[in-house]
Amino acid sequence: MNYSLLAIVIVVVVAVGFFIVRRATATPRSVAAQRLDDQRFAHLLITELKLYNPHMVKLGLENKDLYHRLKSEIDRARQMYDQRVGPRAGVHPDYFHEELVKNLAEGDISNLGTDYPHKSGIFGGNNAS
Repeated sequence: MNYSLLAIVIVVVVAVGFFIVRRATATPRSVAAQRLDDQRFAHLLITELKLYNPHMVKLGLENKDLYHRLKSEIDRARQMYDQRVGPRAGVHPDYFHEELVKNLAEGDISNLGTDYPHKSGIFGGNNAS
C-alpha cells in the first residue's frame, strides 16, 4: 500500500470537508448589515415619496391626514419594503413605520391621520411610535 497516496487522499478529504462545513455555517451578511440595509431602504422609499409628492405632503401635514392623501403611494412603498425585507420583518423593528413617522410625518404619528393602519396592526411590526 502506498502511504503517501493515502496521506494525500486523507488531506484532500479533510480539506474538502472543512470547506463544506465552513461554507454551510458562514452567513453571507451580518444581522447588523441587514438591519442597516432595511433602514436605508425604508429611508429611500419615504424620501422618494416626499420628493415626488411635495404638495400632498404639505397639505397632509397641515391637515394631519398624510395617510389619507398619500394612501396609494404609502401602500405601494410598504409593499416594496415588505417584499425586500421578507421574513426579517417580524424579527426586526418596523423600519418602514419608523421612517414614515420620523421623516414623512415629521416625528408626529398624528400627522398620518386616524385612518393610518399601523395602529390597528395591519402593517405589523413592533413599534407603535
